[in-house]
Amino acid sequence: RLTYPARPPRGTQNGRVVTPAHWEKIGGIFPQEPWRGDSSTLHDEEDPRTLEVRDARQAASPLTLRRSGFELRHWPSAVVDFYNDDLIRSQYYPETAELVRAACGAEDVFVFQHMRRDSSALNKESGGARNAAEAKAHGAVQRVHADYTPENGPRKLRELAEAGVVSEREIAHRRWSIVNVWRSI
Repeated sequence: RLTYPARPPRGTQNGRVVTPAHWEKIGGIFPQEPWRGDSSTLHDEEDPRTLEVRDARQAASPLTLRRSGFELRHWPSAVVDFYNDDLIRSQYYPETAELVRAACGAEDVFVFQHMRRDSSALNKESGGARNAAEAKAHGAVQRVHADYTPENGPRKLRELAEAGVVSEREIAHRRWSIVNVWRSI
């Protein structure tokens, strides 16, 4: 069973207001856009659906980014502690960049964030008590969602340029993509 946002009524949009306490934790990760609009225009109704989910590791033919929008790869890591942010940045970011180069054929890869999810941690849907800024992991998101949209993806790229992670020249004249990489730890 998957939970999708329900189609919003005319004049509203799907969304939830992120509380200041939660923004304190995720503000450095996502594009700097805490909701400034009228929250009465946000529609937060769920549309749960039952559908068949299969183990992608058992697929009859290999799943590819081009055909399926995702793929599974065996990609060993030298990281011994995925809860150590310094190791993640110094060891795992370069490993992830190599993985994305191999999967996409990208010339340049810039790894700019990481987030740990733990299904045993509480989250907004389950009360949020343990989803505090000092927690080692965020709770699992309980609804189907996209991390980046056609509006905030380019905004994030501009923020990365402003932070000196990537140059304005590189993003102005090249094709680019934001790729999510998930690893079970």
